[in-house]
Amino acid sequence: GGNLNKDGYAIGASTTVAYPGPMERYSVVRQSPADNNHGETAASAPGHSIHYALNLTLAPTFNNGKDGPHVHGYALGFDYDQDGRYEVVSEGSFEVAEHDRIRIGFLAQKGATAAAAANTNTFTYRVLPRHVALPGNTGMQAGRSACAEDRKVFDVVLVAGQSNAVGFDADAATLAPDPMDTEVRFWWRCGDPPPDKFDSTGGGTWTHLQPQPRGTPDPDKTKPRQYGNFRFERGGFGPEIGFARRLTSKQTSPLAIIKVAFSGTGIGTDWDSAAAGKDGACYRALLDEVRQALAAAEAEGMAVRLRALIWVQGENDSKPEKAAMYEEKLYGMFESLRRDLSAPNLAVLLGVNTKFGGGTNMVQVVDAQKAVASRMPRCVYVDTEGASLANQAHFDTDGTLEIGRRFAEALIQNQF
Repeated sequence: GGNLNKDGYAIGASTTVAYPGPMERYSVVRQSPADNNHGETAASAPGHSIHYALNLTLAPTFNNGKDGPHVHGYALGFDYDQDGRYEVVSEGSFEVAEHDRIRIGFLAQKGATAAAAANTNTFTYRVLPRHVALPGNTGMQAGRSACAEDRKVFDVVLVAGQSNAVGFDADAATLAPDPMDTEVRFWWRCGDPPPDKFDSTGGGTWTHLQPQPRGTPDPDKTKPRQYGNFRFERGGFGPEIGFARRLTSKQTSPLAIIKVAFSGTGIGTDWDSAAAGKDGACYRALLDEVRQALAAAEAEGMAVRLRALIWVQGENDSKPEKAAMYEEKLYGMFESLRRDLSAPNLAVLLGVNTKFGGGTNMVQVVDAQKAVASRMPRCVYVDTEGASLANQAHFDTDGTLEIGRRFAEALIQNQF
């Protein structure tokens, strides 16, 4: 966490430290770069690089076991001569609960006088047991910068499909806040088909997990499939919210979500990976957004791995003539996505509103999804039966959160 310079070194910023287990020790080694004055006292020679190391010993409970982890002790070492030998310049103990911050200050110049105390470098550390930022090590590490090894690797999960992936009837105004949403990176494009300037987007940049605004839907209602992006004025959200909240409560890997979804779309009429025209427009938009998001992540210094796709679609293919082709087209699209993203191990979690239109025509679509899941490695059908509905087409707010949680449980249980 915190600010990084262009070389990826921490420069007097926040570092997120996760609680790993009973009485384990974390080590952090950083070098402040020579092209700035962060991490140096005013008396330091220009261009002088500073190496420091921090050990935090984390204990399992706080307040007699009631409130989670606390930091048992710390030792801060400083390599004044850059010879790989760290002298302990500050040590002590804390007792802080989850989300509390530890501030540690030290003088960056050996033999500094009390008058130089104003030039103290202060670093802030947060205790976040569910979000691992630094790998565990034992003892002080010396003589190197560990920034490459310590860089967080984000699990990237894609969310795609039609209106129940968009979350058309999930009301953003009624969504309870969760402070952990700010820890999940988020990139989105969604709304009405075809993909165009009227979509709700994150502006082509990474932000944190949040409901999506309606944006500026196309005012020309004579065009087909222009629903207004979301039903509610304050926008909406799809399964990504329930998914992320459940997954981050169970796993420690940092999470990033890329959402690309369009209402009223079909596998052969919008998501056809082999079609160069309008029938493949949504598939191409998915590829474009994922590639842009990954490139932006790399530019930010984010290390990422494509972990899974959440696919919520099929209602638009429930008519018998479309349902007959659904299995093969869906299978082919998933194969193409893995190939086009160079992600052969991308897990696929797929589901649909089984009660769409009363459910009569959904049997063949559900059977097709189950068949794809049985044929394709690392692919699981997720049953949405019983999730609450706003109408015959869409999940409501609670139902959208529920199906997101079910996708997270499927990912965890299948160990993808």
